[in-house]
Amino acid sequence: MFGGDTKTEMQNIFCKKNIIFSVILLLYAVFTLCLVFHHEIWADEAQAWLVARDLDFFGLIKHVRTEGHPLLWYFLLAPLAKLNLPVLSMQLLSWLIVVSSVGILLFKSPFNIYLKTAIILSSGYLYWYPAMARSYCLIPLLMFVVAIFYEKRHERPFLYAVLLILLANTHVIIFGFCSALGLLFAYESFEMKNKKSAIASFLVFLSLIGVFLYIYGAQNENVIVVANKPKVFSLFVSFLQVTFQSAFVFFGIKNWYLMVLFVIFLVYFAIFFYIKDKKLFFVYALNLLCQYTIYCIIWGVIPQRVYTLAWTCLFCLWVLAAKQKSLKHNLKTPFILLFLVFVCTFPYTYHLCKQDFKYPYSGGRETAQFIKNNIPKDAFIITNHPYASPTISAYLPKDGWKIYYDGYKSFYTFSLWNKVVPDISAPVPYMKFLLEHKEIYILLAVESFVDIKPLFVTDDNVILTQERFKIYKIRRVN
Repeated sequence: MFGGDTKTEMQNIFCKKNIIFSVILLLYAVFTLCLVFHHEIWADEAQAWLVARDLDFFGLIKHVRTEGHPLLWYFLLAPLAKLNLPVLSMQLLSWLIVVSSVGILLFKSPFNIYLKTAIILSSGYLYWYPAMARSYCLIPLLMFVVAIFYEKRHERPFLYAVLLILLANTHVIIFGFCSALGLLFAYESFEMKNKKSAIASFLVFLSLIGVFLYIYGAQNENVIVVANKPKVFSLFVSFLQVTFQSAFVFFGIKNWYLMVLFVIFLVYFAIFFYIKDKKLFFVYALNLLCQYTIYCIIWGVIPQRVYTLAWTCLFCLWVLAAKQKSLKHNLKTPFILLFLVFVCTFPYTYHLCKQDFKYPYSGGRETAQFIKNNIPKDAFIITNHPYASPTISAYLPKDGWKIYYDGYKSFYTFSLWNKVVPDISAPVPYMKFLLEHKEIYILLAVESFVDIKPLFVTDDNVILTQERFKIYKIRRVN
């Protein structure tokens, strides 16, 4: 009788939890969907969409390596872009992926409701991932799915291998994490003499090598990477700088207390995983080392990348809780620390969401609408800023208006990273084009003509100042 009452009580608690999680998921989905519809994409979001839309299969593979990213996100976008769907479809795809990962976090993870809520209300999950339609949205989803199947990796080795291969092809920032899991998978396979797991781990290894060669082989073709490549005088100093930069973009404020908290967060989990599980420590340490190395020699520190450190901690705690259920009581301290770290991002979350709802994030959508309504399709439009204007092209139809950049000596829609770095302060050489065209339109994003009144100016409140556009119309005087 007592056992039956206990079972019924547990079922009621489980049912109540599911109702609470369903309500949280619904509220999250509705809020972030409103944010997505209000958010104007910026150049980095537009770049992937335009590459997927305007290049054929082989052209896409050839070009994307110069972007410094793996191919998965571009392949996901290609069907939508090729169907001539609006760029909003990319944003909705990204939103759906993020909402799915939140659902997995709520219903499948071993964390308590307080930590789950803190994660969902963090700046990463409430703003950066759902609002910005970029490949980063795939990372938490695939990491959480890998965590679910981690215990059964040798029972279902090929599924586990496919998940790791997909994760490795999301972004270079996750390369260290996937390499660590791949190496552990291979080591365990040979130790257990599991032939299927050995073959699966070999496939993971081939994929990782492929991603590395694909991106590393093109690093000198990206003029931005080459131009901004730092001189690493001291690895310790560089890593220290990266830590402070990471804390700043994570919390959104330069505060010494928060920087100390971030350092405690990194050091504590390194010690904790070393004590609890050496394999998880290896995953955590290699991920951290690879990320810091990437920050020092390739890409800069941005919030979506820094958040992968938090997802790595969540993954390791998830696996630890699943492996050693009796340890759940002993996971109280790391849960509290993670909860505190995520809660400290709440003011930044509020600021980011309020700002994006109140002001245009980019001037691209507004400028594209003006062009569609006021400028003929065959008009000659020239710019001096090919890194900002893709956000306009993404809102224009593929067979419509084209923008010319003299540095490329051609019309373009997306930025070309293997071309010369544009001098955006240089004057637009419009005079020579007036010999060929009766009138031309000059699109500027940084500079202005002092003596000419612009035909169009974007909202002064556009958040990204480098995407506040002006259009000038100049006619040839016969």
